[in-house]
Amino acid sequence: MTDSAHQVHGVIDGYIEKARERKLKHGVQSSPGINSQRYVVLDELVSVLECTKEIRSQIINIFLPARDATGIALSGVMFLVARHLYVWQKMRAEVLSIETPLTFEAPKSLQYMRYVLNESFRLLMPANRNIRLCLQDCILPTGGGPQGKSPIFIPCGTQVVVNHGAMQRDKDIWGEDANDFRPQPWEDMKLGWHYLPFSGRPRVCPGQQLALTESAYVLARLLQTLRALRTEPEMHYIEESRLTIESRNGVRVAFHTIETED
Repeated sequence: MTDSAHQVHGVIDGYIEKARERKLKHGVQSSPGINSQRYVVLDELVSVLECTKEIRSQIINIFLPARDATGIALSGVMFLVARHLYVWQKMRAEVLSIETPLTFEAPKSLQYMRYVLNESFRLLMPANRNIRLCLQDCILPTGGGPQGKSPIFIPCGTQVVVNHGAMQRDKDIWGEDANDFRPQPWEDMKLGWHYLPFSGRPRVCPGQQLALTESAYVLARLLQTLRALRTEPEMHYIEESRLTIESRNGVRVAFHTIETED
């Protein structure tokens, strides 16, 4: 594991050095678009940070969710929707109502699709926990005592695991049907600290908007060309933890195009 980490660090450090060379040669500045029409994250980090380790950590933090989190999230959507065909039909009617060419901005107006994505991310998140290391003794305001409502002492060196996945299936928060796929209640529901598929401020995932936009756009394109989908109801979603949380069984669905007959 240590050798693999060193190898990854070496590759990233090589790109950091190349970015520093570009900075010395071309004078890359911190404001995007001054010297180029492209926004290069690494160049921007090098322009404002000196520590190689810090730059490397920031790049890894961006890379991990960008690796395949959106694909895994969409797989979760397909897994759930394939078992609720009325959801697919309702989303498809909404997408087909768009009279202008589909752009990356268009899916933002699709309210029901947003409900479906919110509910899918609630139940099947690519990243369902956060792990932090306590760097100094501290006291949290709640979490201690028999009811978990008293202060609790956290000594330095303690690893703190925040399980968002468990919270988003908590029946005290979501009701007795917390494990059921229910997009419609999102019509009257507001986002809050009970819903953290992308964590929250100031630790919100930097790729949140990208993941939401990509998911909505890809889903909209599929809805334009696919009439229906179905799957084997006996296939279960079994979590497997890699860089992200994904289905050990994969997600197998059958698509029906507009031309396909039943």
